[in-house]
Amino acid sequence: TEAGTAYIAEIERVECPFNAPRGDIAACFEASVPKFYEDVAADGVLPEEAPRLTIAVTVLSNFIEVDDPDPIVMIAGGPGQGASQLLPAHGPALQLRRARSIVMIDQRGTGRSVPALTCDETSVLELDENRLNDPDLMPDTPTEERLAQCIADWREQGVDFNAFDTRAATRDLQAIRRGFGIRQW
Repeated sequence: TEAGTAYIAEIERVECPFNAPRGDIAACFEASVPKFYEDVAADGVLPEEAPRLTIAVTVLSNFIEVDDPDPIVMIAGGPGQGASQLLPAHGPALQLRRARSIVMIDQRGTGRSVPALTCDETSVLELDENRLNDPDLMPDTPTEERLAQCIADWREQGVDFNAFDTRAATRDLQAIRRGFGIRQW
């Protein structure tokens, strides 16, 4: 089997740092996953000294108990947005929960996951729009320069961007699913 495919995330329940939508209860968790899945042995064991990342997970339970819940997983598209940040905007999606839980995962590098690769020098509005859409959006320092500075700062802090790719995020989803003891998403 491919390295890391048998890993089971260690999951710990934590206090939610936000209020759930009215009339609902959210459960928050932190999942410990390998920074590099290549460090995981064929039997799924991660050496104690191997670096790990913390992935934030929010679970909204289903309303009807079923033996095989087959939950829905929500991840955000970014840039850098965590799924938990979408909770207030997903009221209509909660209708899906009659017999399914919703699991919102802040992918590595986003939202409440650690580290969160956010760039406070830029705004979401600025990244979603440009001068053609908003002529008043003319910052003194070009966005590219401010983003380049954030990247330089992260590198100085030892961030290895090779650990933040789609393959690793996919493996995180598998490891978290196994950590919760869920057969399939």
